[in-house]
Amino acid sequence: MRNLTILAYHRVHPGRRGALCVTPADLEQQLGTLLRRGLRPLRGADLLGALPAADASRTRQARPAAADAPAGGRIIPSAWSVPRALPGPPGFLVTFDDGYSDFGRHAWPVLRRLGVPAVVFLVHDRVGLGEPFPWEGRYNSQPGPEDLPLDWREVEGLAAEGCEFGSHTLSHPDLDRIPAAQARAEIAESRRKLAARLGAEIAMFCYPRGVYSTALAEAAAGAGYGAALLTPRRARLHEHRYCLRRVGVYAADRGWRYRLKISPVFDALREARLRWMPPRPASFS
Repeated sequence: MRNLTILAYHRVHPGRRGALCVTPADLEQQLGTLLRRGLRPLRGADLLGALPAADASRTRQARPAAADAPAGGRIIPSAWSVPRALPGPPGFLVTFDDGYSDFGRHAWPVLRRLGVPAVVFLVHDRVGLGEPFPWEGRYNSQPGPEDLPLDWREVEGLAAEGCEFGSHTLSHPDLDRIPAAQARAEIAESRRKLAARLGAEIAMFCYPRGVYSTALAEAAAGAGYGAALLTPRRARLHEHRYCLRRVGVYAADRGWRYRLKISPVFDALREARLRWMPPRPASFS
């Protein structure tokens, strides 16, 4: 969607703990750049409100256009369509994957100071477990307490202060490497359990590691989500409400690299290039 930038972060920590981590100063500068350019900060609810109403009764009414058919040959339902451009002035949405505890300590204070909302995608079964995420050893040889996921007390406190939460599945599996029924359960049960725990609607889903297929999008729609997001952008993915593409922001994305990533001109060139590229697997996200 034009006029919309969705940023995907993972960690914010002054110690630059791995490739997924930016510092609080980086985050403040990056968001400040968007604000100075006049982009309006959006809540997840604002984005959902800008999309056409999702009518479950129409999800099987597919558009016949060949461009809507992904590589697997399945047609994208017309009920999933999104506007070509975000209505109104350009805006941006800030998202965080996984739910690291440093979000509350280092990211949330920056966001509140700037008046920028955020959506945090939680891995339900890791919240409050008291153990680092399984992949953390790739970035830190000796993961410590600061590398843990949020606990439920922290999540509930952030929710009370206005932070929005979405689902990142129950356990963060590669959804294309587990049985289809298990993948559907990871998507649906995480929404149900988070909603029960927080007493709030869980309207947005994020695909772990950017693993996407039309079948997974159908699972997200069937579970009741209003939208689903993924990173990174890849070739031959038709954007729709269950395939909203984000710009990943990582440790190396400082200065000109970041400005290039969020440039509308660069974005248009990147989209044109992706249309001619063969499909590639997702990277970390």
